[in-house]
Amino acid sequence: MIEDRLLLYRFKRGDADALRRIYEKYEVYLLTVATALLNDIGAAEDVLHDSFVAFAESAHKIRLEGNLRSFLATCVANRSHDVMRKRSRNPESLNKAAMFTCDEKGSEPDVCLF
Repeated sequence: MIEDRLLLYRFKRGDADALRRIYEKYEVYLLTVATALLNDIGAAEDVLHDSFVAFAESAHKIRLEGNLRSFLATCVANRSHDVMRKRSRNPESLNKAAMFTCDEKGSEPDVCLF
């Protein structure tokens, strides 16, 4: 936890290496959180990326009271919930593979899938 506070301190003062180290330290854990919520590794990777971009852009505003891991996990979970809400409002945003249709009538289903 002291290491996290030091990394955050360094990052808030412009040390890009500190951000890289934070990312590397928590990447697997945060990706697991997002994947568990979204059940989609691609969307989870996007959430992780977007969360770290937002974290980097708002570093000057961060007033960390708890631990960094929990803070980042909450950010990732909130963004994951945003994605799930967006999906429920836009059912056409389903997996692209499910959107392919076959032009030939009577074709076998496995022939129509790509």
